[in-house]
Amino acid sequence: LRPHEETYYSLLFATIVSYIFCDYKLALELLEKRLDSEKLVPRNCSFFGTKEFFDGLIYLAVARCSPDLKWVFYFKANQIISKLESFVQIGKFNSEHKLLLLQAESECVSGDKDVALNKYKLAIATAKKRDLIQEQAIANERLADFFLRHGDSNAAREHYGEAHSLYIQWGAKGKA
Repeated sequence: LRPHEETYYSLLFATIVSYIFCDYKLALELLEKRLDSEKLVPRNCSFFGTKEFFDGLIYLAVARCSPDLKWVFYFKANQIISKLESFVQIGKFNSEHKLLLLQAESECVSGDKDVALNKYKLAIATAKKRDLIQEQAIANERLADFFLRHGDSNAAREHYGEAHSLYIQWGAKGKA
């Protein structure tokens, strides 16, 4: 790898780790640095939509936490959702569950709880059908957060427990 590529990929993976550990402020800072570094990399890889997936999740997490910038980040996330919709047309196996989870998170920010809940459940079921343990874990954790924000601590506990089990199964003991 060339030095600029090393920087780009290091920032990409650090962004993902920061998101997984719920440090959204750091994840956003790293994402912005990575976007700057992309200009210096002749060719960057999307990793089957994974880069866009985490970028969208970060923008939506920050939108939820930043009322004054909510719609700026919501708009950025929805641009990514449009991109993932095209990825689904090319490779449904690698992208459909990611798209569903981003749509669920987007509906949460915009306030449509019923659509969000349905999309969360579809994202989990799709990731499970494809045996994508890490993305099942993330989707369960996001759904648990959704239930907690909406006052359903029993459902939140159930999905946090499922996320915990999946993180352990994935090998992410530090996260679990």
